[in-house]
Amino acid sequence: MLSLQTIAGVYRLGLEIGFFSKDEVIEWEDRLIELEQRPSSELIDVSMAVNSEPVDVVSALRRLQGEHGDAMPVKVLLGLLWLNAKHKCDNEAIVHYLYRFSNEISSDSLDDEVVVKMNIIEDEYRFTDLDETDVENFLRPFSKYGDEWKR
Repeated sequence: MLSLQTIAGVYRLGLEIGFFSKDEVIEWEDRLIELEQRPSSELIDVSMAVNSEPVDVVSALRRLQGEHGDAMPVKVLLGLLWLNAKHKCDNEAIVHYLYRFSNEISSDSLDDEVVVKMNIIEDEYRFTDLDETDVENFLRPFSKYGDEWKR
């Protein structure tokens, strides 16, 4: 089971790259608050950001996630992208997410080789005929993390 900090990190990164909307994040927070007997102030801060800009929600999620350099949120979000690629979502959107994602993550969260490959996929998509299986093959190692999210 994923920790609250990991889930907050996934939503933060997903919001930053446009994978999740602000409304989806607020909806998750509201459901979580309903389940908690004593929700933390960080949870309430995210929920109260309903009329704020997405950057404010990202800041609140960052506080909820904490400052540890955990790679799990990165892997989970890549797993979610794999699930979308597998279900034949718009390949262009997934490539765009990968490109934005590669610019958002810190080097301590993922191997440099993976980040470089994210950028290469975007370049190949723009300048050549990138096959959708190339994107799926890149994301496949992260599939188990996407499956973990679904639980």
